[in-house]
Amino acid sequence: MRKLRAFTLVELILVVSILGILAALVIPRFSGAADVARFNAAHTELHTLRTQIQAWQADHRSRYPTLADLQQGDSDWAVMMGKTDADGTLSPTGPFGPYIVTAPVNDFTNSSLVVEAGSPVETAGWTYDEDTGTLRLILPVGVDLVDQVELAPDDYERP
Repeated sequence: MRKLRAFTLVELILVVSILGILAALVIPRFSGAADVARFNAAHTELHTLRTQIQAWQADHRSRYPTLADLQQGDSDWAVMMGKTDADGTLSPTGPFGPYIVTAPVNDFTNSSLVVEAGSPVETAGWTYDEDTGTLRLILPVGVDLVDQVELAPDDYERP
């Protein structure tokens, strides 16, 4: 007669418990990785935009675009996405630009709007100081991990 071999109830409970413990340890690490990836993408976007603002300044008589320049047109960033003449006016035949292809969207606020530095709002994506050409990312209240990624205090503002 052949004896049936099967797992006991204790063995099954032990295996399920171990899998539950492993899942409890691993799942938070993966969810945190998504936030770190968003921060790193935002940092890369910020660096690229700052570089393009410097290029705009070099082409336009050492002057940074004003906040009004960035906000002109159908959407914010139009002056960076189109061609401009030497004084920074949008012109289809201008010799300068485009500096970016699409309006940059802040992944934390889902907005590409630009507002004045020092007055961030939750519906905007970026703050800009036209005197220094400094662009900052807006991070909503409650978004943490800043100390775990490459964002410096002068890289972001909070509403």
